[in-house]
Formats: sequence, C-alpha cells, structure tokens
Amino acid sequence: MDGGKNETDRLERIEALLEQQVEIGRKTLHSSRIHTVLLILFAVLLAIGIGVVGATLSQAAAGLPAALESISGLADTAAVEIGRLDEFDIAALNEVVEGLASIRFDVLNESIQALTDIIKPFAGFMGAFS
Repeated sequence: MDGGKNETDRLERIEALLEQQVEIGRKTLHSSRIHTVLLILFAVLLAIGIGVVGATLSQAAAGLPAALESISGLADTAAVEIGRLDEFDIAALNEVVEGLASIRFDVLNESIQALTDIIKPFAGFMGAFS
C-alpha cells in the first residue's frame, strides 16, 4: 500500500508541475502578445516619423535652389566690392591718418573754448537788437 501512496503523491506532484507549466505558458503567451502589439505600434510610429522627416527634407530641398542663388548673388556682390578696393588709394588714406595723428586735440579744444568765449558777448549784443 505504501507503494500506491507514493505513486499517487508522485502523480499529484507531476500534475501540480504541469499546472504550473500551463500557467507559465499562459503568462508567456500573454507577454508575447503584448510585445507583438508594442512592436507593431513602434513600427507604425517609425514609419510615420520617416514620412514626416522625408516631407521636411523635401520642403528644405525645394528651398535650396533659391538659397543657393541668393548665396551666389552675395558672392558676386562681394567680388565687385573687393574689386573696388583695388581702386582705393591706400597711400592717400595713410597721409590722412598721419595728418589726424599730428593734430593736438588739447590745443584745438582750448582754441574752440577761446573762440566761444569771444563770440558769446557778441552774440548777446546782437541778440538785443533782434
């Protein structure tokens, strides 16, 4: 009789293990379904993102010829202005700068102040006749 009871216990343990395995299989199947749905959603969102990026790049590419033409025009204008620099008399400019450097501004300011002091009474005198 002990042999039969051991066999029954053994069968019950095997049955419990099989039930656990079935439960694990159900959970695995449920998890796989969720992962599949998430993967499909990710793929759809990725496709939409690629479409949006493609449309944005397409719009940017449409404006590219106008931008290149504008850059080309600016380069042409810069080339003309650089060509005009060749006509510029650097020696004369240096002479002007040297002349400005030789001016004593402190003496010039004193002269202007003296002239102002002389003109003020005369302006007041002339203002009396206006």
